[in-house]
Amino acid sequence: MCTYDLENNLRIRVFLKDEEVFGNYATLTHVEFGYGQKNIDKIRQKRVFCIWLLKSIESMILIFGCPPM
Repeated sequence: MCTYDLENNLRIRVFLKDEEVFGNYATLTHVEFGYGQKNIDKIRQKRVFCIWLLKSIESMILIFGCPPM
C-alpha cells in the first residue's frame, strides 16, 4: 500500500518480513510522475477541499448543535 501526500512524498508500506531492516515504511521524496501527474494533482486538490468542507460541517454541528432529522 502507498500514500502520496501534497508535498509529493510517496510512502510505501514495507513487507512484514523486511520491517526489521527498513522499518514500517519507505518514503521517497519529491516524486513526480511523468504520465498522469496533472490528474493526480487535480484529485488531491478536490480531496483537500472535501476534507476542509467536512471539518467545517463538523465544526458547525458542534457550535450550533445537530440539525433536526
